[in-house]
This record gives sequence, C-alpha cells and structure tokens, in this order.
Amino acid sequence: MTPVDQDIQDHFISQLDRRLDERTKSTCEGPVTKEELMAAVKHMHRNKSPGPDGLTMEFYQTFWAELADNMVELLNINHLNGAMNANHFYDYCIRKTTDCC
Repeated sequence: MTPVDQDIQDHFISQLDRRLDERTKSTCEGPVTKEELMAAVKHMHRNKSPGPDGLTMEFYQTFWAELADNMVELLNINHLNGAMNANHFYDYCIRKTTDCC
C-alpha cells in the first residue's frame, strides 16, 4: 500500500467546502457492524462481483451465515490498522487458502 502524504491530504481536505454533519460523520467512523455489512451486501448489483475473486452478491447472500463474522472481524482489524481496503479481504482469503493447501 502506498503511504499517504499527510501534507497533500491536509491541503486537499482544506479545499473542500462541504462537511458531514456530526450525526452522519459518526455513522462513517468506527468499527463495521454485521448489520452495516449485510445492508451493503443487499444493495449490491445482481450478478456483479465487488472484488477480484468473482464472487457475486448471490454468493455472499447464500453463504452469509458462514461468512459474516469473519468478514466483519477482518474489516475491523483492517480499520484499526488504518488499512481499510476491500481487497485486503480477498488477499487474506486467497493467502489463507494457499497456506493451508
């Protein structure tokens, strides 16, 4: 992952003229909940894959009971480490599969 240039980021943010209100801001920060993740899965387009693995919305909905806890945990670990990136979930899954075979 490319490091963020804090000066460039600060300059960019200072140029924005719109800000989130505190209520909206609070919903964007903090750990991801299972309910939030399920809402995102339900709003995915049918027969479309959100990542490089080719798994579709139908896959996530079908296997939600098996996937939910691990997905939430992994996304929250990434969030706490400052690496919130959906591809980390796919990379983790691929690496885990490769390691055990």
